[in-house]
Amino acid sequence: MTTPKAPTRRSVAMALGSAPLLAAASARAAAALPGQSGATGLAAAAYTAYKIEAQYALEPAGGGTQWTFDVPAMSNPPVRRRSELWWSIDGRPVSYGSTGYVRYQADIGADLGAAAFTSADWAVLWQLLGTTYGVWKAPNFAITQANGQLRLTGGSGHPNHDPNAGRNYWWYRDLAPYANWRSYRVRIESQLSTDPNVGWISVWVNGVVVVDRWRPIARSGLRPGTFHPGQTTIYSRSGLYRGTNGTAARPTYRQRSRHSAVVLS
Repeated sequence: MTTPKAPTRRSVAMALGSAPLLAAASARAAAALPGQSGATGLAAAAYTAYKIEAQYALEPAGGGTQWTFDVPAMSNPPVRRRSELWWSIDGRPVSYGSTGYVRYQADIGADLGAAAFTSADWAVLWQLLGTTYGVWKAPNFAITQANGQLRLTGGSGHPNHDPNAGRNYWWYRDLAPYANWRSYRVRIESQLSTDPNVGWISVWVNGVVVVDRWRPIARSGLRPGTFHPGQTTIYSRSGLYRGTNGTAARPTYRQRSRHSAVVLS
């Protein structure tokens, strides 16, 4: 997956009218993250959109800890479409340096239609990324959906990633079987590091740990770490960024996602 140039406030935004929200996500209170007090963790913080992107899609709708992202029906859609926001807390971008500690939790649901169950289509629901040597590449890691699975993916943003030259850093871990409209409480924590022996990722789905302090490694055996050489700052983003690989037919119907009960730091 590739990442376009830095976004503007309205990037190819389509004025297609307001969109109804997805079905209500789980009403369970957000679980406190380690090092935080209270049943709702950082829920009292002022969460806003630092930046938004709407490319052949509607702008994100909502506010605070609940947002929806809408890619409307389109008769001849482009390969990639997105409705995303870059998170901020109390007006400050949620960003991380090379030794940062990442926390993100949300009740995530989506309606992706039949595309959710093909190998050609994919959707990014949350991602952590920045420029690498000044170029926007794929995320360090992301919560994605493809081939009937909710997934954790990453690695292809590493500056040495080049499958054609035998250097494939891409990896993925299946987190849970995916169903349209189902709400998943996803919690992710990560220690960032360019050292593959130090950086790790943990993921919980509906309160069950499914990835436990895992140090990413691709099927090729290459180890990209969780922060890449050439990066200085990476950012937390949520939404719906979808695409289709190769020459497969692109969805012409509406697709949506929702993040609620968000807790991040």
